[in-house]
Amino acid sequence: MHYCIAVITKTFPTDSLLNIIMNPYNEEDFYEKDEHENLPYPIFMWDWWQIGGRYAGEIKLKINKDDSEYKWGFYVKEPRVGRLFRSSLLEKLETTIKPFYFEEDYFTSMGYRDGFLYVDGAKIKDIQNIKELNCFSFIDKNNNAFTRSYYNRGEFIKNPDFDEQFQNALKDSQDCYITFLDIHD
Repeated sequence: MHYCIAVITKTFPTDSLLNIIMNPYNEEDFYEKDEHENLPYPIFMWDWWQIGGRYAGEIKLKINKDDSEYKWGFYVKEPRVGRLFRSSLLEKLETTIKPFYFEEDYFTSMGYRDGFLYVDGAKIKDIQNIKELNCFSFIDKNNNAFTRSYYNRGEFIKNPDFDEQFQNALKDSQDCYITFLDIHD
C-alpha cells in the first residue's frame, strides 16, 4: 500500500538527508536482522519511496513578489528548485530537458497566478495552506516518528492524538522544512 509521509527537517531536505532520516524504517533492513522476530515493528516501514509521487503538490508555497530570497519576479541563474523548495515535477524536467529548461516557464501551470506554487517540500513558514496539510505519518525535526496507526505483531495500534501531534510539530518548526513522500510498504 501507499502512504503519505511528511518529513520535517532543520536543513534543506536533500535526497541524501531524506535517505538518512528514512533509513530506520527500511523494511528490507528490518527483516535482515537475525533477531527481527523478537523486535517490535518500526512505527512504519517502506520498501520504496519517492518525493511527491501520489501526493505531489500537497504544499502551496506562497508567492510574495517582493521576497528577496525567492526573487519570484525574475528569471534566476541558479534554480530555486532543489535549493529553496522541492518539486519532483520540476526536478525531473530539469534533468531531462536541459539546456532548454527554465523553471519559471512552468510556474503558471503550478498555481503562480493564484499566489502560490504547488510543491512537494518547502520552508514551513512559507506555506500558504499549512492548516490543510495532512498525512498518514510524519517524522518531526528531531527524527521522532508518529503515525495514525501501525501494525505490531498481530494488532493495529491507533494514535488518537495524531492530528494534534502533527499540528504541534508544524507550529514548533516554523524555520524548518517539510517534504511530502509517497512510501510503499
